Amino acid sequence: MNTQLTTLKSLSAVYAQLESLAELDQDWDSYGASPPTPVALSRASRLMLNVATRALETVDSDEAMSKPWFIAPLAGGGTQIEWRNGTCTVEVEFGPEGRLQYLVEDGDGLIEVSNGVTGQTGRT
Repeated sequence: MNTQLTTLKSLSAVYAQLESLAELDQDWDSYGASPPTPVALSRASRLMLNVATRALETVDSDEAMSKPWFIAPLAGGGTQIEWRNGTCTVEVEFGPEGRLQYLVEDGDGLIEVSNGVTGQTGRT
């Protein structure tokens, strides 16, 4: 099976989750939260396609590596995607305007973050 077809099949459940986020109403959390914007959802979808394609190309077709552990709406109209693998965690957030922020934490306590404003990263 070609990589692109395998990628699309492995993402069908992920895209279904993202589509369900698009159907959220204003005040979906009963605290006034805005639903994810089309821009945030579009950027999240593109990221998922890129991650799945790279994982299938580099991890010997292990599609499980590309599947997120968690997908959720953010109260301000954004979207969060999180991956976990053993002791490593990667969290990616897209704000309502599509700005990306991320956090990477490994088992040794090393953390890398991006504030989404300047694109610069920092390690602690």
